[in-house]
Amino acid sequence: MCKSWILNNTSKRKTVNNKIHSYRLKHIVERLNDTYIPEDCFIQAAIDLGYDYDQNNGYFNMSFEKYKDNVKRDLSLDPFKIFYKYHRINK
Repeated sequence: MCKSWILNNTSKRKTVNNKIHSYRLKHIVERLNDTYIPEDCFIQAAIDLGYDYDQNNGYFNMSFEKYKDNVKRDLSLDPFKIFYKYHRINK
């Protein structure tokens, strides 16, 4: 579940992205799948996929351009359903 979301919504970047913490990312995946996910599972999935993890601060070297594109595409399909899932992400 976590690996699938990471592969479909992120790409690697050279530096750590300190805009979205691992705890927030795991909540995004939880909301989309209506199930609890331990933060460690999300972190391990990202590490398994080759992402660097800043253990001191909880951030990855992830770019979220694909994620933003997916949200925009989904918003055009069903704005009320998608708003519920994504509304807290863009704050």
